Amino acid sequence: MLTASLDISAALIQGQTVLFRNPRLWLKTTLRQFSVLKNPAVHDKFVVEHADSIARARPYGLFIGGFEYFEAMPAITKFLEKVPKGKALPKAFKATYGRAEAAFRAWGNEARILLWESMEKKLPPEQLGELANFLNKLTGVVEPAAWGMKKTQRQFESAFGLFAPRYTRAGLALVSDVFRGGYSGKMARETLARFTAGGVAAYLALTAA
Repeated sequence: MLTASLDISAALIQGQTVLFRNPRLWLKTTLRQFSVLKNPAVHDKFVVEHADSIARARPYGLFIGGFEYFEAMPAITKFLEKVPKGKALPKAFKATYGRAEAAFRAWGNEARILLWESMEKKLPPEQLGELANFLNKLTGVVEPAAWGMKKTQRQFESAFGLFAPRYTRAGLALVSDVFRGGYSGKMARETLARFTAGGVAAYLALTAA
């Protein structure tokens, strides 16, 4: 199932919490998203340039990959390849939906990597797993398989109306962390406090205009 189309809204959906936590980083990744939309190779170059950081972060569980919104891309491409006299369709599909997927994926990956680099050295090694987990939730990419959820349950959620279940679960997990102790609880409380304050400030500014 194609869950979303030509979607490059990551910065304003998954990125809302990042915006209020680190506005400069949010702006940087958002502008880069449009560069990736124009030329997907821009993100590939970023990954190579930050390969050392990725290598350090991945063992702790930092997610580097695509969003669930575009999981139907390979299946649709294969279908188009079988359409009679439709040789140009796969290429056209990749040039439109493919670029959107690349831009969406790039925003999340680059935000997590840059956030990791800005926070990693401030923590002892024993808290880096919590940092990776927090950054995943912050950007909406909790992986159900890592929580022991079976594939059939994930398929059921997608089939019966839960749009982007991983993103939904990540948001709920971030909110629930507010009531936890330790580093995860501290970061969740800081993030949601800034998010709430930013939302109230924006509302007051709009109503006063």
